[in-house]
Amino acid sequence: MTVTVRKAQPGDAAVIALLGRLTFCETFGPLFLGHDAELQAYLDQTFSVAKIASSMAKPENHYWLSLLDDLPIGYAKLKRPSANTLVDDPAPAQLQKIYILAEFLGHGIGNDLMDAVMTEARAGGVGQVWLTVLDANDRAIRFYLRHGWTRAGTAQFAIGTQAFSFLVLKTMVTRS
Repeated sequence: MTVTVRKAQPGDAAVIALLGRLTFCETFGPLFLGHDAELQAYLDQTFSVAKIASSMAKPENHYWLSLLDDLPIGYAKLKRPSANTLVDDPAPAQLQKIYILAEFLGHGIGNDLMDAVMTEARAGGVGQVWLTVLDANDRAIRFYLRHGWTRAGTAQFAIGTQAFSFLVLKTMVTRS
């Protein structure tokens, strides 16, 4: 089995939309028990093919696909620039998405996606990258901490009537 990571192309919008829906449900679905309509509305709004295609067309957004023997199993999105008052960089980037289908977690695929994201940030002259992660997502938090991310603060988000607490993490982009 061969895992590859490549920059996503406009024709990949449907694949990214599907991966986005599936991985969001795997990660956050249990938090929406009894609120199925709110989850469905969020998925329809956030992960429609048209919305992903529009996002991919913006020059500040960069997407990658992770493939296992050509089967899409994960993706990442970097937005550059993306300001945050908790970050000491005038033009930081934001790691907005890094998701892998649950079946493939723990096989180093996240490392490959992270490498691609950080290579892009470095090439773009970014000094810091930030992200938000659900404060109850211990597995993801451990992953980021292993990669040198540090806590910068907290943030609150709501989806429908559901409120969530997130950690804001940041990392310096090492220059080569």
